[in-house]
Amino acid sequence: MSSTCGIGKRREEHVQMDRRKKRRTDKKKEYAGERRTDKKKEYAGERQQETCGAALQPLKMIFQNALNRVLIAPDHRENLNNAFTALEEMYNDKQAQLQELKKDKAAQLQELKKDKAAQLQELKKDKAALQKHKAAQLEISQGLLQDTRRSLAEAREKCLQTESSRHAVLNNRALIEIGLLRKFPGMTTTQALDHFIAKHLLQNPKQRKSRKLRPDCVSVCNQLANQYNLACSHASVANELSGLMHEISKPVHSRMKAPAGYFVGGPSPLAQAIACVLLKLQGLGSIARDMDVFLIDDGGKIVCRLANGKIQPASPSKPGS
Repeated sequence: MSSTCGIGKRREEHVQMDRRKKRRTDKKKEYAGERRTDKKKEYAGERQQETCGAALQPLKMIFQNALNRVLIAPDHRENLNNAFTALEEMYNDKQAQLQELKKDKAAQLQELKKDKAAQLQELKKDKAALQKHKAAQLEISQGLLQDTRRSLAEAREKCLQTESSRHAVLNNRALIEIGLLRKFPGMTTTQALDHFIAKHLLQNPKQRKSRKLRPDCVSVCNQLANQYNLACSHASVANELSGLMHEISKPVHSRMKAPAGYFVGGPSPLAQAIACVLLKLQGLGSIARDMDVFLIDDGGKIVCRLANGKIQPASPSKPGS
């Protein structure tokens, strides 16, 4: 008896569970149906907006069919037809106005684009004219600056000549800087010296292993070694030239005693490197050819005179004779 009651109770529980599942399933279907209905309505609304004009014709046919099926007095039927015709004409008028507005808007937009394009072209022309004017002004300014720097080099050279005629001037940089300023007025001293050495004094200046002296520099070093007993290897002179700006910027200390004159030099290979630069600048006319420059060794002894782009013996009338 008890087993029979238990079985019946379990069946009832299963039945209730099935009912609950069915209710959940029905709710899901109902919710899905509502979602589909909403989407259909939304899609139908969009389609109606897109094809409202085309929908008037079937709507008119439906209206006519409905009128034919319904018993309406002829005068009422005519009034309804007239009302629908008026509605159709009003809709057509609105559509025509809308098309006209779209055309006007498109025309205005096209005109605006043309105006903007014309303004852009004008701005480009103005910009090009300004850039051209700026370039011309910059060129003039650079020319004036270079002329000023050349004039400065001229004045500094005359001042140096006057100063060295009164007392001894020992300076490795001053005359080199004057020559570079005159020859390359648009560059800094460091840029000008590097360019000058690479162009006139060294072969393969950027490659240390294959860096060599040019024939003119080799001739200078050989002459200093053979005639004036100031010798060193050509490779050491080439390396000294590659970093010459740093060396000539240092103050020169020497035990030299002389009443007047312009003196350059120092220990080898610095003395040979300076001689190569000054002789080339003299030969190119970048510094005064007639200005005597005396080359000294590391002991302060005058080795020779550099003038007119050539190595010459120290003049008897000059210090150190």
